Amino acid sequence: MTAIGTVNVVDRGWMALMAAARIEPLTAAAEFLDWLGGGWRAVVAVPMTVIVLLALLQRWWAIAYFVAASLFSVALVQTMKTLFARARPEEILVTSDFGSFPSGHVTNATTLMVVLIILIRKTWMIIVGVMWIVAMALSRTYLGAHWLTDTMAGVVIGTGAALIMLGAFSARLEREDHERHTAAVRTPRR
Repeated sequence: MTAIGTVNVVDRGWMALMAAARIEPLTAAAEFLDWLGGGWRAVVAVPMTVIVLLALLQRWWAIAYFVAASLFSVALVQTMKTLFARARPEEILVTSDFGSFPSGHVTNATTLMVVLIILIRKTWMIIVGVMWIVAMALSRTYLGAHWLTDTMAGVVIGTGAALIMLGAFSARLEREDHERHTAAVRTPRR
């Protein structure tokens, strides 16, 4: 029994499937995603890389949007983890912090990718973004760090945080994008 109710049949069935599918190459890949999506890499390295790349493109409002969406999603995840206090699966292969619901790794991955999809607006970014989110979600359940519904909630929360913050920044982002395109047209190529 957990604070949000009993673990459902879908969660238990999915966990059994993931535990049965464990083989060394998949475990190594999932552990890499766990490493990349957690700790200082998720909190400092990945966000700073995105911020530096956006700064090189002089996308100042895009940086503000990314930071706001990221902070909002982290606040939502930590509030919900404390509120629901859901126990993690017993089949866990990695060390994790308190609270299974929702998945912070999946929420962060989703927030990042939805923001990049919105900013870049290219088909390849959508494909990369969806693949990254699915890979992160699968890795979390494969490692037993989360129930399937924890990862699904992470996708919803990450998407929601990015879209809510888009509402606050959309006019500035459109103006910034328009100014960049106008400047590119005015600057002759050599």
